Amino acid sequence: MFIDTETLPFLKNIANSSNDIYEELVSVLSKEPEAHKAIHGEMVMDFPSNQWAWESGINRERVGYDLRDGNFSMYAIYKKTGNEVTLDRTSLFPKTMSLLSSFDNPHYIAFNFLHPGSHLKPHSHIRKHYVYHLLLQNLTDGNCEMICGKERKYLKAAGDHLMFDYSQIHETFHRASNVRINLMVDFLPESRL
Repeated sequence: MFIDTETLPFLKNIANSSNDIYEELVSVLSKEPEAHKAIHGEMVMDFPSNQWAWESGINRERVGYDLRDGNFSMYAIYKKTGNEVTLDRTSLFPKTMSLLSSFDNPHYIAFNFLHPGSHLKPHSHIRKHYVYHLLLQNLTDGNCEMICGKERKYLKAAGDHLMFDYSQIHETFHRASNVRINLMVDFLPESRL
């Protein structure tokens, strides 16, 4: 089930800043080869993203299959392992990280890139964290359908956003003709500790 984003009012400010976040990402993409590779590469996962996937139980051994059908990649900008911050690219993304300072206890923040026709098969994570997805640019000739439990939500316009507990089974279909670029935040609200 999706969680109503109104339960965390600061998310509205973040969603309203999707254009600023997107512009900062475009600037970094033009200067940083690793970030550029993530948006254009076939299923490129940087080391922090691979580490996060394993820590979350998203691997072939646990799930039973590669959940990526098509081209999906991630570029991490912040990651904690336990209580230790193991990645912090605030110097590259100062505006974005400033906007995200309202999140309680973030564990992982990344941009993810889902190419046209791609599908992320049904899966769940072993942790009971929230995950927030913010679409950063308008989609053309279609939308991105995200399913959690029996609910469906559609991302179409920059600023569209949603949130769910990623221990629930979820799935994604990308049906637009351009790359879907989402900002994703994995976090554990203090009220749930």
